[in-house]
Amino acid sequence: MRMADLMTEELVILSLGAKTKEAVIDELIAALSDEGHVKDVAALKESIIAREVLDSTGFGQGVAIPHAVTAAVKSLQLVYGYSEVGLDYESLDDQMAHWFFMIVTPPEQRELQIEMLSHLAACIGEPDFRSNLAAAITPNQAIEVIAMQEDALYKPPFADKQQIDMEDSTNSDVTMEQMGMAILDPITGNRPTYGRSKRTAVGVWGKFYYHLACGVSHVLPLVIGGGLLLILSLMLGIDVTDPSANSSWLAVMLAQIGGGIALSLIVPVLAAYISVSIADRPGFAPGIVGGMIAQTSGCGLLGGLAAGWLAGYVVTALTELIRIIPIQLEKVKWLLLLPLCSIAITGILMYVFVVEPIAWLNRGLGHLLQLIGIRGM
Repeated sequence: MRMADLMTEELVILSLGAKTKEAVIDELIAALSDEGHVKDVAALKESIIAREVLDSTGFGQGVAIPHAVTAAVKSLQLVYGYSEVGLDYESLDDQMAHWFFMIVTPPEQRELQIEMLSHLAACIGEPDFRSNLAAAITPNQAIEVIAMQEDALYKPPFADKQQIDMEDSTNSDVTMEQMGMAILDPITGNRPTYGRSKRTAVGVWGKFYYHLACGVSHVLPLVIGGGLLLILSLMLGIDVTDPSANSSWLAVMLAQIGGGIALSLIVPVLAAYISVSIADRPGFAPGIVGGMIAQTSGCGLLGGLAAGWLAGYVVTALTELIRIIPIQLEKVKWLLLLPLCSIAITGILMYVFVVEPIAWLNRGLGHLLQLIGIRGM
């Protein structure tokens, strides 16, 4: 899906009247609401501000991209606003923001928002894109600028070519890393490609696989790096029965780094990023805590998987519950209440309902394997 396909004249504001960060958010939300795209204006504003509390979406170069995944909107929407004088949006480079792109989407279209952020990041990185937008006199001209830029970036040069890789745009002065946006595909670790429909997680099993793949993709470097360090320590002559005896200091150190540290992080990191895949960044802290509980309680990978899903859905439920708290306490509920409650609840549920059954299952599987080995001998 292209940005220009979403945009209408009513969702383009070429002369923003807002002078503050909160005011520009209100003005952009009002444009969406006037067109009937919003179910709950207050809930949408809370979601946008909650994202800003975590980290400013003023990514620099005069651009701000407030965005949120929330049930307060009916479908994926993009609204654009321009302020000639600019305003303080608490941007990462401390510069005034002039170009504002608000992207909102319901939870079931999360993957489309990632795709839209990727499109927008590539367009913004082109040197003439922002100046051409600033020169637009009518909403239709602004939409045309966006459409032409998307065509230039993603339109195949040959009729039989099916896709264009995002990496083709290498002359950008606003890189993806500078924008700080998590738009990498959690399964492949690559930027999305276009010219064909993007595979999305459909149904229970599709979502299960998607979240699991996100966790596994972040664990693989630990498995590979830690395992190779252990192999290297063995090549250097470490005594596996007694590493401290008759072993070089380098071999002992590599074994400690690889096996003692890197591989020991597999379960917590797996749980953390499964939780992040489900609940976004607020899921990281309860996910990694739940993973550490699984790790230290003998639950292994099964416990880490359970901790990841448990933490993710605990955060999702709490996010909806704390919306009833007045907006005046916005920073308190997102920076204090959500992490406090999510970590505590995840930990309690892990100890009460998860640890013992999974530890028992692991012990049972261990005994079964031993029995099979004895009979095989």
